[in-house]
Amino acid sequence: MHGVLIATETTRAGHAADVVKELNLEQYDGILSISGDGLLAEIINALAARPDGEVALRTPVAILAGGSGNGLAWSTGFGSPVDGVRKFLHGLYRPLDLLYVDQPSSKQQRHCFLSVAWGLMSDLDFEVRLDQQVLPGASIALLLGSPKFRYCKGNGC
Repeated sequence: MHGVLIATETTRAGHAADVVKELNLEQYDGILSISGDGLLAEIINALAARPDGEVALRTPVAILAGGSGNGLAWSTGFGSPVDGVRKFLHGLYRPLDLLYVDQPSSKQQRHCFLSVAWGLMSDLDFEVRLDQQVLPGASIALLLGSPKFRYCKGNGC
């Protein structure tokens, strides 16, 4: 189906995953997401979750900046919508390395791009807020010192 564009507007969280899981990928040249990084992550994880996941992950996926940060779009040269459309239409793409995270205890597997923080940023944010209550401006000292890590079970620490 070269030259045919099928558009789907998502209406809820998980909608893109539902669409991608049902696609007959042999009928398409690729997937274009006009979105932010979150929807693209949903698409990539839906491709990986398919029974043909290893093959499905080889499907060209492009992103045009439509979110708030657009980190992946900018870092792969698709940050400008005009340049992104031009590159997409000419089939210009590059492979993207993904990080695979397997959490056996929760039976979750996720494919990630850009970064994985495992709660470090929220932990730092929590410590900064505590320090600022005691000593305003203490966040600089916190970042220069070593962060305190906590083990959390359930709803918070």
